[in-house]
Amino acid sequence: MDDRELVPGRSGKHISNRVIDNLLQTELATNPNAKSQGLDEILAEQGYSAWVKYQPDDRFWHFQIIETAAYAVLALLLGYATVWWVRRRAT
Repeated sequence: MDDRELVPGRSGKHISNRVIDNLLQTELATNPNAKSQGLDEILAEQGYSAWVKYQPDDRFWHFQIIETAAYAVLALLLGYATVWWVRRRAT
């Protein structure tokens, strides 16, 4: 995971979960109302925002085919490597 941290005043920077965990621990220790707030509210108060990107529904099967093909190729390569290794050890 990337450990880059957000620089205040500069948009588009990535932050790690470590930054979020530290922020939440500090907030929970110093703010008695923090437990009643949601994570998004606490982060928004500190100037953080989260972006989620979803793929359209019509790409579902396309991604399934790509993933299935990748796993099939991996399985074939591992199967070949296993047969090669067993034959090599048997002789």
